Amino acid sequence: MGRTALLVYALSTGNLSDLRYATQDCLHQPQRSKIIPFLFPLVNAALEAGANGAFLSGAGPTIMALTSGRRGDIFTQRSAERKELDVMEAMRKVAEGMDVSGRLLVTRPTEIGAHVTACDPPMTPMVVRPRSASQATSAAK
Repeated sequence: MGRTALLVYALSTGNLSDLRYATQDCLHQPQRSKIIPFLFPLVNAALEAGANGAFLSGAGPTIMALTSGRRGDIFTQRSAERKELDVMEAMRKVAEGMDVSGRLLVTRPTEIGAHVTACDPPMTPMVVRPRSASQATSAAK
């Protein structure tokens, strides 16, 4: 719970250096590292290359690193301040050295939250809407 509170604090205040500690997990990452032996080497490579935090996303297989420049605002950073390519290259080298295949993606945050941009196979065109309270009451009678 303390790590969750620190994560929210770091993101809400822009104190991104706290992400290093907020993304440390003592519950599921040590357990998952038994079946994902490259987990901690990739996390450590990302942190050493300048990531603010790095972690196993859910149960895997994604290992995510969070980066930013010194100013924290990607729109005002100079390219020399950016770390995402350095972090990506460090993670690639470790993965390659451990004979781990995968894809490396550099993405940026969005303010619209999680949403579906594409689906294969396509989703059904049918839209399901919850009933209003009056419809639910009528259906129950």
